Amino acid sequence: MARTAKPSDSTRAAWGALSRGRIAPVITLIALMGLTVLLTRRAVDMPRYRVPAATITVASVPSWLSGGAAETGLDRALLSGECSVFDANLPRLAAEAASKKPWVREVRTVQRVFPNAVELEVELRTPVALLTSGNERIMVDAEGFVIERHAKVQAGVLPLVTATAGAAPIAGGRLTLPQHAAWLEAIALLNALRSSGDHPALESLQVKEVRVGVAGTPRKAGDCDLVLITDKPARIVWGIAPGSDPTAGRADTRAKLDALRLALVRFEGLVGVAEVNLSYPGGCDIREVKAH
Repeated sequence: MARTAKPSDSTRAAWGALSRGRIAPVITLIALMGLTVLLTRRAVDMPRYRVPAATITVASVPSWLSGGAAETGLDRALLSGECSVFDANLPRLAAEAASKKPWVREVRTVQRVFPNAVELEVELRTPVALLTSGNERIMVDAEGFVIERHAKVQAGVLPLVTATAGAAPIAGGRLTLPQHAAWLEAIALLNALRSSGDHPALESLQVKEVRVGVAGTPRKAGDCDLVLITDKPARIVWGIAPGSDPTAGRADTRAKLDALRLALVRFEGLVGVAEVNLSYPGGCDIREVKAH
């Protein structure tokens, strides 16, 4: 039977010396790593690196956001100042907090600003109208998304929409129910006018309000009852909302604006005109103010 060769005393001594030479640097390295972790943890926990609500900012906040709404609530998702600027979860927490705000469409970047600040770059929803519901003003975007309830916006900044409609969803919701049809049709008209913003008829007037329906009269979706109130003395009867008639389209909007332009040329500033009715297919009916 073959015997296993045993290492000689000199071999064992050499191996022991080699092992001791390797272990010492390893122990030193582990000690340094532990010290680094300890010092880093202590630095992270220092109050000067905590992120308070006052240092959470959103770049390029528009004027229509009322009362510092841009920062409201973000500190709660950041654990009310318990989150360090070094925290690996900080970008995710900040992005999740901002994404819950109704006025934010998308969070693009989250940037740490040392020693204790956070700056977010977001894509905001663009408001197109204020829906009137009793004494309430409801800010919505082009998709019928409710940006803000009880919006505090200066008169004239956004057009009003006056209609008989059901209760609007809470901020962050969308107008989707059948009883929201009147509001959605008004928004569709405003979207069509915005898309035709280069039309000459729109250069000389400002839309202040869209009225849908007649008070005391039952209404169904797609009725021919949209009226524009502008900075001109005459009211403009638009008729059916863009998109409500599948046989029409953008050409119908352009045709009505062309007719409105002719009315503006014929009656400069629509002075002496009570109503411009664009609801007739391919035509325009002008009703002048009756002389007393």
